[in-house]
Amino acid sequence: MGWWLERAGRGRAWAGAVLVMLMLVGCRELNPEFTPGTATDATLTGTTGAMTGTDTTDTGGLVTDATGGVTSSSSSSSGGVGECPEPDRVRCGGECVATDLNVRHCGGCDQPCLNTHVCVEGTCVLNCPIDQLNCDEVCVDPLVDPLHCGDCTSMCAPGMFCVGRACELACPPELTACGGSCVAPLSDPLHCGGCHQPCGVQEVCVDGACAPDCPAETSFCDGVCVDLAQDETHCGVCEESCVAADAQCVAGKCVNGCPAGQPVCAADCVDTQVSPKHCGGCDQPCAAGQICSDGACGCTVNKTLCGLKCVDLQKDNKHCGECEMTCKKGNNCQMGGCT
Repeated sequence: MGWWLERAGRGRAWAGAVLVMLMLVGCRELNPEFTPGTATDATLTGTTGAMTGTDTTDTGGLVTDATGGVTSSSSSSSGGVGECPEPDRVRCGGECVATDLNVRHCGGCDQPCLNTHVCVEGTCVLNCPIDQLNCDEVCVDPLVDPLHCGDCTSMCAPGMFCVGRACELACPPELTACGGSCVAPLSDPLHCGGCHQPCGVQEVCVDGACAPDCPAETSFCDGVCVDLAQDETHCGVCEESCVAADAQCVAGKCVNGCPAGQPVCAADCVDTQVSPKHCGGCDQPCAAGQICSDGACGCTVNKTLCGLKCVDLQKDNKHCGECEMTCKKGNNCQMGGCT
């Protein structure tokens, strides 16, 4: 009787080992990344066709090695067929794009920038307002920021305020202390009517109250600023909407299709020769302060491009007379010279 029980126990152990091996093989067939890391693993790898050595797998856009690291861009990532007619463009998702400028394909297909960035030479760059500085990928106002008073590296001592690029012991009478900053509650959109009372994205602070602030040639409809000349939901007037599925709003009228030479960018017919949001092609916005002319971003006649910003070299303290010239604290740029 004892001999029979011993034989039965050995049989159950052998069956359990076989079951474990089958489970491991099954897991590998369903998920090639399943790696128990045991001595039996090397044997199973050879029987299931798992990736070894320098074999690569197409992941639908990026080619990865056996460790999962990106090695190169795959031609299939474009999702299109054939090469682009323009030598400086790449096919991404069925369209030809300039990956050095396109914010949805910056530096390569399907590499979008954040809404706060623009694409410059294939790299997403923070797009700060013209009167602010980019300090470690954060837009700051050097006129009032006590942590970056005058420039990115200057910090006011605790208890001091930044006023006009200089650290002061107290706020001027016309300003109010909010935290470590001196603010104007009658006009500051971040402290409108009192400390830490911000206005909306498309609002301005007027006499301590938030009010709509729509860019030129736009109107305030349903709480947002829209372009009545090309907005399908507010075409011509706020109450007019283009109902047809393929209708476009062109010059304030609902029509089928876009005028010749104007592609559809972000659901609108766009003249890429002058559009600052789609300059030279869809999704190629100009940096803050730049204009689009003849399909290229640039500056107005009296401004000079320094980095990403269009500045007046005659009176800009950070670019006085030339892009690399910065006036010292306490000096102002007048007629291209620091005084």
